[in-house]
Amino acid sequence: MLTDEEKLKLKAEEIYRDEVRRSLSDNKHKSNSIWTFLNSGLGLWFLSTIVIGVFTYLFNEYKEDRKITAEQETKIRQLDLEIESRISQFWVHLEPIIKRDERNYIDSNFSLKEGVPYDTLNILWEAFKNPPSFNPKLITSIYKEYNTRTTISLMIELATLLEQKYKLTKNHHAGINAESRFSKKELVERQEIDNIEKAATFIGGNGIFYTPHPTVKEIWKYFAEKIIIKRWDKLFPYTDCPFC
Repeated sequence: MLTDEEKLKLKAEEIYRDEVRRSLSDNKHKSNSIWTFLNSGLGLWFLSTIVIGVFTYLFNEYKEDRKITAEQETKIRQLDLEIESRISQFWVHLEPIIKRDERNYIDSNFSLKEGVPYDTLNILWEAFKNPPSFNPKLITSIYKEYNTRTTISLMIELATLLEQKYKLTKNHHAGINAESRFSKKELVERQEIDNIEKAATFIGGNGIFYTPHPTVKEIWKYFAEKIIIKRWDKLFPYTDCPFC
């Protein structure tokens, strides 16, 4: 003979088992309903139109993003080459007019040869700054599309493209307490862009003629400190040291 307490316990277990069976039955019904829907005409339309449409859209977005990134990288490489080439050409044209000693060594002071007017330096500087089309005998473009572009404009475009590549804000400058606000990688990226813009600003100002009559050695110092950054000292002559 079961006690009242045992009867209540059995009753509770029956209720629990009934709830489990009902839950499993509902889930099975829902699963069957979903499968039935997916196999129906409407379900197949949903799969083919909506799901595949979304996948196609995302895939096309991915392809477009890859294309834009590739074009961006190509443009950056072209600008770097064009800028470094112009720096090199300035010094390549200077080399033949530097005085040499009896052993044909470059004069240690980088003095100009006798008879070479000082204004020659100004002519070379203007050719470096201006579009190659202004003086094709002194500066030649690597890429035809840059033939009518100033060196400053190339630098500004490069800085803008790098901002986009690194996903930095237009006001990218690090400023005060930069080390605590940015990662090491981001600091390097910001400094790189900042150096390019400073080079453009230097060229746009008095440039190498910040002092009235700088020597060739002083001009190299200006280039090394104000213009030539690490991006532009790799591929062409005289972009890492003068007349080396």
